Order: sequence, then C-alpha cells, then structure tokens
Amino acid sequence: MARKNSLPGKDAELSKLIAQYEAMKAEEKSTYMDGDQLADIADRYAIEQRFQEAQEVINYGLSLHPNNTDLLIEQAYLYLDTQKIQEASELTDSIAETYASEVKILKAEILLNQGKLDAAELLLATLEDQDDLDTIIEVSYLYIDMGYSEKALPWLTKGLPKYSEEEDFLAACADCYFAENQFEKAEFFYNKLIDLCPFHAPYWLGLAKSYFAEQNFAKTLEAVDFALAADEHFGEAHLMRAHCLFHLDNEAEAVAAYEKALEYKSLSPAFAYMFIGLVYSDGNNDEKAIEYFSRSISELTKDGEVDSPILPDLYCNQALCLSKQGKYEEAHKFCEEAKACFPDDCEPYLINGRIYMAEGKDIKAKEQWELALTYMPDPETWHQIGTYYLEYNMLENARFCLEEALKINPEMEGINEELASICIMLKDHKAFYKYNQLSKHPINFDTLCESLADKGPSQLLDELQNFLKEIKEDDSAKTDTNDQKES
Repeated sequence: MARKNSLPGKDAELSKLIAQYEAMKAEEKSTYMDGDQLADIADRYAIEQRFQEAQEVINYGLSLHPNNTDLLIEQAYLYLDTQKIQEASELTDSIAETYASEVKILKAEILLNQGKLDAAELLLATLEDQDDLDTIIEVSYLYIDMGYSEKALPWLTKGLPKYSEEEDFLAACADCYFAENQFEKAEFFYNKLIDLCPFHAPYWLGLAKSYFAEQNFAKTLEAVDFALAADEHFGEAHLMRAHCLFHLDNEAEAVAAYEKALEYKSLSPAFAYMFIGLVYSDGNNDEKAIEYFSRSISELTKDGEVDSPILPDLYCNQALCLSKQGKYEEAHKFCEEAKACFPDDCEPYLINGRIYMAEGKDIKAKEQWELALTYMPDPETWHQIGTYYLEYNMLENARFCLEEALKINPEMEGINEELASICIMLKDHKAFYKYNQLSKHPINFDTLCESLADKGPSQLLDELQNFLKEIKEDDSAKTDTNDQKES
C-alpha cells in the first residue's frame, strides 16, 4: 500500500486511537469505533510490518461494520503487503463502490503488482478528482512505493502552483525526489518541512537518509541526532545512525545503535543480528561475527523455512569468517547450504572458490569459479574472480579475468586502472601503456616517483621506480623515432 510520510497532527491523533484500541483489547472489552478509524489502525500496524495484528483489527472492524469499504480496502492492501495478489484482486472486485477514487487507486496498485503499468496508468487517468490534493498524494505515493517514482513527478508538478505550502504535498515532493536520487531537491523539501515542524522526527530522518545516500556521513549524523532529540524512541533513526557509524568504522557505537533499533522494533531480530555480524566481520572480529550470523540464521530457520532471500548471504559471510579461522571444512558446509537455498546464485560458488584458494587448492577454486560463470557470466563475476586471483598474487590469472570483464563491458568503472596496475607488477610495458592511456585517471609518472621516494628504500619500490623509468625511456625513444621520420 502507498505509505505516506507521517504528519505530526495525524500521528498524534492516530496514536491516541491505537492506545484506546490496545487498552480495550488488553481489558477484553468491546468498544465502538468507526470503520475508517479501525482501517487507519490496521494501516499503521501494516506499515510497522505487524501483519497479524493488522489482520486482527480488520477482522474486528468487519465484525462491527460488515462490508465497510475502508476496511475492505485495507484488507486488500494487507493481502498485497503479504504477497497475496490473487486474494487482493478477488476482494477488490467484490467492492461495490467501483467508481470511488480509493478503489481505483487500489486496483491500479494490483495492476502494477502484476507488471501492467500501461493498464494502471489508463485506470488512474479516469479519476474524476485528479486535481484534488488527496488524490495527487495517493497516486504519487503509489508510484513511489511501486518503483515508478518518475511517474509521480507529473502529478506533483501539476499540483505545485496550488499546494506548494501544504505539508502533505511537501512531504510527497520530498519523498519523490529522494526516490528519484535527486537529493538536493529532496533536501530542499525536507528542510521546508522542518521549518514547518522542527520537532517532527520523520522529517529529520528523511533529511538524514538523503545525506546518507550522498555519503555525507557528518551531516547524516547531525540530522539523526535532531531526529532522536525529537523522539528518542524513534527506531528508524537509531537504524540510520547505526548504518552511518558502520560506514565510519565505529564498531562499538554501531552495534549499540543496531541494538537500539532492535529494541524499538524498526527491524526484525534476524536483520539486526545480521547487521551486527557484518559490523564485527568488517572489524575482523570473527568470533563475534560468527556468533551473530548464527543467531540471525537461527531466527530465519527456526520454523523450518529456508527461503529467506538473505540466507545465502548469511551462509557466505559465515563461511568467510570460519575460513579466516582455518575452519575450512565447516566453511565449505555453509557454502553448500547457500547453494541449496538458491542453486542458481553465483555468490556461494565465488566464496567457496575463495576459501579453496586460502587452503592452497587452486584447481578446486577454479572449478568453483567456472560454475559461478555458468550461472552468471557477466563482467562483475569475471571481475570478482580476478580480484580473488590478485589477492593471492596470481597476476596472469587476474589479468585474464579482468580482460574478460573488459571485453563484455568496456565502460566498467576503474577496470583500466586496475589492469594498468597489474601490468606494472608484470613489467609489461606495452600493455601498461595501453591501459594507462584508456584510464580516466592515468598514472602520473613524476607524481608517483616522488611518492615512492618518500616511502623509503625497498626492493619493490625500487622495481616500480625502475619500471616507470623504463616506460619514460620508451616514450622518449618513440618520440625521437617519430621526429626522425618527420625530418
């Protein structure tokens, strides 16, 4: 369902309703509530992924208000949230008010879930109240949440002259530009919202997310701190703070922030443990990483289900941590678990090969990587294999793989620079010259020689300096030959 950026006034009103409903439920009493109020409560639960509780509210509401349109619409959205698209479609067809805007928007979301963009656009074009603020916002968030944010922009553009000071409209603009990766425009609208409501935490979080996407971590933390000053229990702000601290390599504070995010239910235990495991893994604290990856895996598989899309990554990360401790047999078992989850995923084969390399079993590593290429023969796979070969100083193998990646994607970012560097180590003057010329950031001989000189004497640095000297001499010889030909 289209989930709007929360607004301060509506948040407070809805929080009171939820408190009233939960008190009634705790006391096992029956209290009358309107259908639209119960639908709003169910919607909030669904936003928080409390789907079972959302279903309970809808069931209670329909017992009080049979065939209530608001509740039926919320039920259909709940079906969509839980990937029951057929049930959502059948229920929507049973709603009597077929010409109501909210019903048409619901049908459009079902069409988008079915990949029928053109049909959804045609249906939305029949809305009678297209210039109405609520309609513009509902349609905009529908497109944003379904991954068609570019389709939301025309709706927002036509509403700009009339609604440019409306808080709901500004929030939709901010979220849309963020979804479009137009971060400066998103920040403009988030700041306008903050000017209107300086103590509303979600607006500060929106601004923080935009800064984070630009990798401006100092400003991200500043905005997050304002969000938490407004609401210290705001789990999403703790989560954003954790992600930012992770990128800043602040292990202890990142872990504490992920634990806060878990405490305030902004993510599931499985995801919280996975992120904490990644923090420890990145800091080479393999014992702790293994502990938390294990906890995440246990959470995901405790009901016997093994179809979570994050399981293969967890198994692979666990395997890498175990391999760094020399526990190769156990590490390979986790790679096999990952393969069993998603047999066509190339990542477990890549990781398994890397572990074989760590054991010195080059042939077995190559076999795994050949399998990876059968599943995903793209430049990224070739590049990853080349990186692993380079890690173990197998320069010719690394060069071959990177050249294969380059054949498939000549525009691959940074690959010419990598090949130029490998050719320095292989002392291949001709190939180095070719790749350095193709590089966006070619090696500057004079600057590099000065840099090497500052490092102090060593055999490797002396060899690199000699190589660069030979390259310069080759260039000079070519220049002299060309001059002689011209004369």
